[in-house]
Amino acid sequence: MIKRSLLLLFFLITSSTWAQDSESERLLLNKINSLEKEIQTLLNQLEEINYKLNRIEDTQQLRYVDLDKRIHELEGILLVQEEIEGTNIDELDPLAGLIEEDDASNEFELWSDSLQLIEDGRFAEASEKLRYLILSFPEGNFIGDALFWLGEIYFLQENYIDSSDSFNELISTYAEHSRVPDANFKLGMISLRSEDSNKAKEYFNYLINNHPDSGAGILAAEELKKFQ
Repeated sequence: MIKRSLLLLFFLITSSTWAQDSESERLLLNKINSLEKEIQTLLNQLEEINYKLNRIEDTQQLRYVDLDKRIHELEGILLVQEEIEGTNIDELDPLAGLIEEDDASNEFELWSDSLQLIEDGRFAEASEKLRYLILSFPEGNFIGDALFWLGEIYFLQENYIDSSDSFNELISTYAEHSRVPDANFKLGMISLRSEDSNKAKEYFNYLINNHPDSGAGILAAEELKKFQ
């Protein structure tokens, strides 16, 4: 009788322990499932936010390209007019004058076509046009801008080596060009994507110290805040 009672007591204790363990496991599984759902919800929200940010960046880029295209079209027209109006036909070989005028028009046409291709998102064709422009008119009026946009296309294609080469050539050859601050900012972003944060900080600090009021300087300040 005593033996039977002890066995019954042992069984009850074991059953109780097993029930408690099962309940704990059930609660733990429920908690894990709940966390998995929360994580998935957060991932979906993050993906949606990234998608919206990319759309905003694409829209801003298109607006920027369109504005840049309009400005440089006007500049190109003015440059062509100045060259034509400033030429004294009586003092020059008439054929030479026609060749110079044709060269200026061809350069502007290449530049305008390149911007249109960029605006249309046809980056491979645009880069070919820009390279041809640089080779054909090494002393032309649009070389600095062509180098910048060539670097920008390479950047968008994640070809960071060629992108750096284009931006560095712009900076070293056309130090006073208006695109130089933007080129430095892009080099900073390339350094970030190449996981060289120290080099990126150098570019951003340079912009803050030397071009604080430029768009590139403002963006550089925002990037530096992320390091804090």
